[in-house]
Amino acid sequence: MKIVLRLLIPVFILFPLASGAGTYQKDVDYFNAKIEKIEKSRKTAQGQPYLETVFSLRLLSGPQKGGVKTVIFKGDENVPDYVKYRLGDTIFIGQNTILSDDGNDEYITMHDIDNTFGLVTLAAIFLVALFLVGRGRGILSLLGLSFTVLLIFFVFVPLTLKGHPPLLLVLLVSIAAIGVTIPLITGLGKKTLTAIAGASAGVLVSMAFSIAFGWTMHLSGIITDELLTLFYTTSTNINLRDIALSGMILSALGAVIDVSISISSAVNEFYVVHPGVDSRTAFRSAIEVGRDNLGSMVNTLIMAYVGGALSLILIIYLRFDSRMPVSMIFSHNEILVEVLRSFVGCMGMLVSVPVTAAVGVWLNRSRRQAS
Repeated sequence: MKIVLRLLIPVFILFPLASGAGTYQKDVDYFNAKIEKIEKSRKTAQGQPYLETVFSLRLLSGPQKGGVKTVIFKGDENVPDYVKYRLGDTIFIGQNTILSDDGNDEYITMHDIDNTFGLVTLAAIFLVALFLVGRGRGILSLLGLSFTVLLIFFVFVPLTLKGHPPLLLVLLVSIAAIGVTIPLITGLGKKTLTAIAGASAGVLVSMAFSIAFGWTMHLSGIITDELLTLFYTTSTNINLRDIALSGMILSALGAVIDVSISISSAVNEFYVVHPGVDSRTAFRSAIEVGRDNLGSMVNTLIMAYVGGALSLILIIYLRFDSRMPVSMIFSHNEILVEVLRSFVGCMGMLVSVPVTAAVGVWLNRSRRQAS
């Protein structure tokens, strides 16, 4: 019961602030449909030949379930190119009706393929593996992750869209996530306080570095078509640079928590095995454990960023030629964001190791002296 209350109370406090956030919405209803027929034919309009593609769609949901809709694309360039439709695919469609002089005009838009079955299968495999390997701790870690996701989607995002400062919000969300996730994993005690202190220090340092270098390097954030659409359809003033910096802090959060828990556990176990050890020896041992942990975590963090930005790297590689200096390539906004993201995450971990070790040694020494 205490765990449930610990999870729900912060949400109940923050959620009313986030309610009523303005969002970009169109008067469109979305349904599932199955592609039953694809017909392609050559047509001519005003003396210009073009390829016409006709999709016959059987509605699988909605008030017109079972009905058939026809979508016609005149020219290859009008067919959505981000997904390849095949006969028998189940897809999402958007349907809206526009009033005109001739009556009601119905518009159908084709979207992504419905991968609900695949997503449910992935989730089931993950949950089973998490329970088999992690048992109770694995489930508790999943609860902590769920709480963080709730904070991001139901607090950070709505309040940001209402015009609140994203950097302040991401700091509050990160501290709240640390305060809930770590006790769920490690329980309550010195080890938990140690990990919370180290993770909080890492997040604060990550935030400081991201703000300082983000402003110094004139970071503009990543501008996408979706963000431009958001600007054109809402009156909210959103700072793209702050959004990019907030994303860097959230990216570093998991790694910082991971390192802090590892170091706090090492310090706690060291004092259990060697209760009479002096503080300097305990601190050095914790730092040594931290070095080994950092060696793997930094590599994991950098490779995760590189893998996530692989498509961007390929595009940048094709865009630039050999006559450009290396500094010009790395100064490109999209690459600069990824470089700074990697730097911020690594600095957060680097700082959290000595802070966690120092706090852990201090707490154990204070308790030993009190006893």
